[in-house]
Amino acid sequence: MHRVASLFFGVSSIGRLGSAHAFTAAPRDPCLSSRLDGSESPEFSSRSSRNDIVGRATAAALVAGLDENVEIVKSLEGGLGDPTGPSQCVDIARDLDGEPLSPEYLSTVLGVRVDSYECPESEAFRGLMSNGCRIRTSAGDTAFYKRIEFASLKHARDKLKMAPGKLKRDVKSYEVVTSFLSSRACQAVIDGADVHIPRCLDVNMRPDHEDPIRSQFSIMLEDFSVEKGWTQRWLLDSEDEVKASLGMFARLHAFFWQGSSFWENGEAADEFERGVWPSAGYSQPTLQSPDQWKEVAKGWAKHKLQCRSDLEQTSYWSNLGERLQESVAEEVGHLAHPFANEALREEYSKFRTFTHGDPKQSNLFFRVEGDDLQVGLIDFQWAGFGLAATDLAHFVTSAIHEDLLREDGEAKLLKFYFDTLTVHLVEYGAFDNAVSAAEGFSFDTFMEQYNIAVLDMCRLVISYNWRRYIPVTEGDEDGISRSMNLQSYNKNSKNAAWLMGKCDDLLRARGI
Repeated sequence: MHRVASLFFGVSSIGRLGSAHAFTAAPRDPCLSSRLDGSESPEFSSRSSRNDIVGRATAAALVAGLDENVEIVKSLEGGLGDPTGPSQCVDIARDLDGEPLSPEYLSTVLGVRVDSYECPESEAFRGLMSNGCRIRTSAGDTAFYKRIEFASLKHARDKLKMAPGKLKRDVKSYEVVTSFLSSRACQAVIDGADVHIPRCLDVNMRPDHEDPIRSQFSIMLEDFSVEKGWTQRWLLDSEDEVKASLGMFARLHAFFWQGSSFWENGEAADEFERGVWPSAGYSQPTLQSPDQWKEVAKGWAKHKLQCRSDLEQTSYWSNLGERLQESVAEEVGHLAHPFANEALREEYSKFRTFTHGDPKQSNLFFRVEGDDLQVGLIDFQWAGFGLAATDLAHFVTSAIHEDLLREDGEAKLLKFYFDTLTVHLVEYGAFDNAVSAAEGFSFDTFMEQYNIAVLDMCRLVISYNWRRYIPVTEGDEDGISRSMNLQSYNKNSKNAAWLMGKCDDLLRARGI
């Protein structure tokens, strides 16, 4: 299994390495991903992994090429550790006024006495839309600090010129992640549903909606570090870990399902409603381009060439993009994200729940505690209200290795999720019993919504997201490091072929 030491990174687009994570030779941000050193616990190794050969990725490899224009500050300032030691990322470890983080500040937010600290450059994350670093204190504690200052980021300045609407969207996304992580709803699902989310230690927000390039954010988070046992995967290729992830999503979705016990706490519910996206999901048309569906045919003609060896002999090589665009590409965008559509909002309200919005593998961590396989979840930049089936479609198509999806693998995993969800819908008060749960949300309804959401993911992938395709072969350590934050279809040719074949099957089932 391909394990990576956890380096809690953060929220950003392709430039970032993930979310809260940490790496051993290369730690990541507490909102990133990781992979551990140790061997897999025998209780959770029912099948061997193709990635056993993979060692620990280094931070340098992970961040290589992400932002060439960032100057690495090597000088040390007051409060930092031994100046003869490794270089420190003191340009990141600053507050929003540009002042270095002080030991006094860290003592306050961490609740321990801090006389000095280090922020090793080897454990820093430098992405397109955010920077982050691990704080190692003299008291032995660690935390992950993320700093977003759009004016200092070349990618943000380019967005301001080329796509100013998306920069305004990104300002909102950072408000969402900071609001959710510091909310009562977040603490409630951690305590009440055993969902592992990094604790928010401190937040500072300076959004500027009139002049978004001036926006600034910082957040100090609990560190999902390798020292605490957290690791990440390049792709999920263990059935045990996939099922553990599905169980975690089932608890998350059930806990916030419309009518669950959570909604009885009026103050927490009101704060929650105000703080997250009213319609979640990075993939939804309203957070992309409204006319993106019109680019599917053109995108297929261009991007399919990246996977020629896997796709050229298929029956859909010549027309998959046209078939999707001319039939359902626009419609499925609305149906998969009904809370962005006023005409659909009321009809789908009984299915409304909180969804992560970007559940790719780089936003997941794994840890074994005794007999318990735990899953950590980071990066809530696109989180908000949506359909559980849409979140699941994003997870399945982006995070799971094709080996576990072929033949009846996908169907078995979906049934496992649905059965687990039903149990927790009753446990968390959304329904009185299993019978009423099945009547309120049947497996047929779930599968209908899931298939629509898969077609919608294909709309996004073919028209836009497939441009990031970086195929990686087994054993390519550098390629694995570079592609940690990419979705399965953007780094594994077999996954890309599986998804396109799934799209063809779903269109054929509709007579298209």
